[in-house]
Amino acid sequence: MTRIEDLHADDREARTKLRLQLRDLRRQAGHTVAEAAHRAGITPSTLSLYERRGDNPHVVNVQRNARSLNHRLVLRPDLPHNLPTHPTAAILHDLAEQTTEPHLQDVYHRSAVLSDLVAYRRWLGITAREMSAAWGTRPDATAVAGLEAEVKEPLLASYQRYARALGGVLHLDLEPIPNEQPEGATP
Repeated sequence: MTRIEDLHADDREARTKLRLQLRDLRRQAGHTVAEAAHRAGITPSTLSLYERRGDNPHVVNVQRNARSLNHRLVLRPDLPHNLPTHPTAAILHDLAEQTTEPHLQDVYHRSAVLSDLVAYRRWLGITAREMSAAWGTRPDATAVAGLEAEVKEPLLASYQRYARALGGVLHLDLEPIPNEQPEGATP
């Protein structure tokens, strides 16, 4: 797990709460770490480390873990100004609803949230360099540009830091998926 300095202590607490919720769901389902990791498509060591002390996982691993437990991770930005959904985000939301592939639903959800955050940053007139300064990262804005371009799997804290740098917060919610088999489960 990569360490990133949070912009607000509540963000770490939110990730810890999410981690404990997922661990409790796994235990309630009666799965071992190895079984749960197999169902989620991640390594047992990744899941074990996350459950024990991981405070900054990759978003995709949390999404896979949640899906394997019949839940989905919902990222909900709460920003100071209500703007209409960005057109790109609206298209991605529609794609997420139209596909029956859970992995694609999660990818589209992540991208839709990010599209709205980027549109909000631009609406505020904040440059990528200014965002980078607010994060306390490299002044050339490569971290911000890399997140916005989705060149690699983002860390959960990166999304939280982005929302905080815009003056908001990113809520991390688990929602049950009704009448769906867990990923990797046999009917």
